[in-house]
Amino acid sequence: MPFIDCRFSKNLSNEQKTRLNSGLLKIMDDCAGKSERFVMTDIAGGESLFMGAKKGDCTFCDVRLLGKITKEQKGSITGRITSLVTEIAEIPAERVYITFAEYDGDSWGWNSKTFGG
Repeated sequence: MPFIDCRFSKNLSNEQKTRLNSGLLKIMDDCAGKSERFVMTDIAGGESLFMGAKKGDCTFCDVRLLGKITKEQKGSITGRITSLVTEIAEIPAERVYITFAEYDGDSWGWNSKTFGG
């Protein structure tokens, strides 16, 4: 049910994308109890992302969830996604932005219906 949309200013190899996907699935399972079976990711490299006037690579990850998670879970997810991006894509931690959006069941559909009934 989570969707994680990660945009990278630099190009990524297929191997990097696969490693990032695997890492994101594990993070969501470990930190939010979300089965990898239901986590969807979009990992795009070579995007026109800019962060201020300073040149350099950067990343934006948007984490969308069905339901709510705690402040502590968000902090844990943020730290782990930042570490994953830094390790695999070699993006400095200070150039990684992460946002969270939480939706109720009426606003999330799957398998021809919403979770709200």
